[in-house]
Amino acid sequence: MCVSLQASPWLESDDAYLRSDLQLLADAGIVTVPINTFPLPWREISEQIKNISPAALPDNTRQAYYHITYKINAAKKGYGKRLLKLKSAQKNMVNSFAQKNDVKWGAFSNIEIDESRFSMRVSANYAQYHDKDNPQYNFDDSYFAVTTGQTNFFINTQAQWWSPSWMQSLSAEQRVHPSYELGLERTFLDLPLVGNVYFKTGINQLRSSDDWKYSWRSRLSLRPINAFELSLSRFDFKDAQNNDVEDRDQQLSMDTRLSLLPIINVPLAVYTQYIIDDSQSEFSDFLVGSDYSLFAAGAQMRFVLEYRSTGAHDLRYSAGTYVQMENDHQWQLFLHHNNIESLTSQENQLVGAYRFLLYKGMLSLSLLLSDAENEDNANAGLSWELRF
Repeated sequence: MCVSLQASPWLESDDAYLRSDLQLLADAGIVTVPINTFPLPWREISEQIKNISPAALPDNTRQAYYHITYKINAAKKGYGKRLLKLKSAQKNMVNSFAQKNDVKWGAFSNIEIDESRFSMRVSANYAQYHDKDNPQYNFDDSYFAVTTGQTNFFINTQAQWWSPSWMQSLSAEQRVHPSYELGLERTFLDLPLVGNVYFKTGINQLRSSDDWKYSWRSRLSLRPINAFELSLSRFDFKDAQNNDVEDRDQQLSMDTRLSLLPIINVPLAVYTQYIIDDSQSEFSDFLVGSDYSLFAAGAQMRFVLEYRSTGAHDLRYSAGTYVQMENDHQWQLFLHHNNIESLTSQENQLVGAYRFLLYKGMLSLSLLLSDAENEDNANAGLSWELRF
């Protein structure tokens, strides 16, 4: 299937379960392009899996294959698009991949247009954010993209995730909120020595609430062998809007993921993320993690462990799981232990989410339990998406 048949050019950073399915196909060597940069181009993924015979796949990989092909066919035929999302959360809960509870309440709507060489989405949103005094209109999650095949040119306001991690990311794309990004991306296949390569670069205008006005960000991902992916990212922030920061700040990051499945036939992987930032005097921000996939009783499960240390010597230990049940219900559960040295305090958090299909849409429930002092110890969130 060629890209001209698809709707959105990307697999977006809004579905951890679909990402888990894709990771299974990558670990099995079915998908061989780099997959740790979201939004992720669909074209090469669809080309690599279209000639696969699902009957020859083991049960867990076959289920992942069906989920991914369903998503591709939905994009191709134009169904399953999100028309409206209603969302509410008592508190700004812990964020992870595809799990963001940053609004007290909000309504988010989409209109999409898809043609052979371009696609666009206009997202009109109205929400009360936890860190704002008044409700706001915005166009977050909108995009306009033109493709020449392996190269996409775009302007967008989509959420980004540049890391192999699941429960947290240290990369700078998580700390700023672009009003828009103007950029390009390209995938190169079967290059000598480095294998399949993905490159993305763009300039961003940031919002007045961020520390800087502009940023330039670039990412290069290499997959020289099926078992290993290496990514390098660079962020350059300019024109400070906050007196507490320098007029320019740069960040370099490197992340890796090594899968043991192609090596010793064990569905275990280890990954790392390292950060160098101008604002810090030493190479001190890093994350290390591991994930393990298991298929049992018709359910696809992924178990995750992560450890994070920042320059302020704030530590977080996390353990969690993603479960896709046979009846298409999905849930996730995370336990976080935070050791905040700057405040000489510790905190434990239990974060859960459960979602299922309901009336042409998806209902999601979330819950945060915490033992932190002077805070609400239980907070809930709710969202519902209407799709057609």
